[in-house]
Amino acid sequence: MKHLHLPLAAMLLLGAFLSVARAGDSAPGDLASVSPGRASTPVTAANMPAYLDEDLASKHADFSKFARRWIRNSNRHHVCSKSRMKIKRQPDGTYSAIYHRSDENDVVCTVKKSSAGTYTAVLRYKEIIYKTVAASPDACQTSDFLPSLVNRRIRIFKLKGGTWQ
Repeated sequence: MKHLHLPLAAMLLLGAFLSVARAGDSAPGDLASVSPGRASTPVTAANMPAYLDEDLASKHADFSKFARRWIRNSNRHHVCSKSRMKIKRQPDGTYSAIYHRSDENDVVCTVKKSSAGTYTAVLRYKEIIYKTVAASPDACQTSDFLPSLVNRRIRIFKLKGGTWQ
């Protein structure tokens, strides 16, 4: 008889729990029903989130590609590019050389659409100045350059006639 008390108490508790749960049951469709579109303001072109605006997302992707090409082109044509590094003789007789370079993969692009329907893009990137010191100008060409200064740059572009300017 001692061993029957625990199972009997468990059955009574389970029965009480099931009767309470059954009394609180509702129709099967009520539990998972949700009414979409009950926001206080309807979504329009003016208040659409940026991630839902397919045209804006397309312009952002287009500008990101443009920005990488622009950085590559800027690196190639910079006054102080690696092929046109500035070499100066120092007072102690050594030579120092510097050149500028930006990483095309380390860019931040932002594209915004104005109320007039025009697009403006902001490109943020870092221009790194590399420097070395060597005994001669020829040695500067082949020595290891180290980053000496990082300049943060910002460029603003507008979409005109299908091209970023």
